[in-house]
Amino acid sequence: MKLRHRLLIERLVILLLLAIIIGFAAFRLTEQKKTLEADIAEEYVHIAENVIPAVVAITAADNDSASYGSGMIIQEDGYILTNNHVIANTTQMRVILPSNEIYAATVIGIDAPTDLAVIKINATSLPVVTFGDSDSAKVGEKVLAIGNPLGLESTITSGIISAKNRDRGPTVYRDYIQTDASINPGNSGGPLVNIKGEVIGINTFIYSTYTDPADSSRSITSIGLGFAIPADIAKHVAPLLIGHKNISRGFLGVRIADIIFFDEKHGKGSIIPGANVTSVFEDSPAARAGIKPGDIIKELDTRQITSANQLKNIVGWIPAGTTVTIIIERAEDGKKAEKTVKIILEERPQDVN
Repeated sequence: MKLRHRLLIERLVILLLLAIIIGFAAFRLTEQKKTLEADIAEEYVHIAENVIPAVVAITAADNDSASYGSGMIIQEDGYILTNNHVIANTTQMRVILPSNEIYAATVIGIDAPTDLAVIKINATSLPVVTFGDSDSAKVGEKVLAIGNPLGLESTITSGIISAKNRDRGPTVYRDYIQTDASINPGNSGGPLVNIKGEVIGINTFIYSTYTDPADSSRSITSIGLGFAIPADIAKHVAPLLIGHKNISRGFLGVRIADIIFFDEKHGKGSIIPGANVTSVFEDSPAARAGIKPGDIIKELDTRQITSANQLKNIVGWIPAGTTVTIIIERAEDGKKAEKTVKIILEERPQDVN
């Protein structure tokens, strides 16, 4: 009887010790969570304090109406980066700083294919944004959108990078960062920043409605789909606009599409790396090099081609007059063979999308 009593006491002691250990662990986890949340909140506050002063509100008016947008100061002497569609066709621009100072602004340069523009105000010693590396940004990474949605100045919202390399949108060159950080009309031209406070994107457009894939007559309202131009593109374009330099873009002279293979018999397939040439422009660099519809472009200057949009973006950033080496795959007489061609790129025509 005494042995049984002693064993019962030992079990109770063990259970008590386990309860204490579990309770202490839960307490530590709760405290760590509170500390982490406090650290994140402090990071957000730090970002807001350091980035918002360099984010401006833009009012662009013409003879009939006015629109609102955002911009970011990229040089202390008043150069501001924004979207081209924010300031396009305007007859009067006003820039409002977070300090509530208002300036008239002039257009320095625009690049419609990327929807980027640089404007300038007559001011000095202004706070500026810091650019980060958008290429190294990761899906799932925390980001903040800053701007003037619906005319509400200096608004900051948080979210994550939902996806990268999105090829849908209103511009010729599309390589968007998708985010669920709240973006609304008026955010265009404002920065998308990482947790370090570095600009990794320029907020450009949202999908508010889209067509139901199963019923083309039905529109669906969508919330939380915002898209930003990667900062790496802006870092290339902005200095050229400020320097009034021509942005030379290569032109290959082909229309291309992704390669989608689907085996109906087995009910499966895949998207195959490469770009399928669907047509060739007459008297274009591609035509003179002998490229034909049906050819598959596999490589450009040793770089593997993964999609049609990727090839379009690569060629678009190569200056006209550059000679490139392209590897194509061609099916002839039921056999596939690779062929290497050298092509001198021309200047991309303005009327080609």
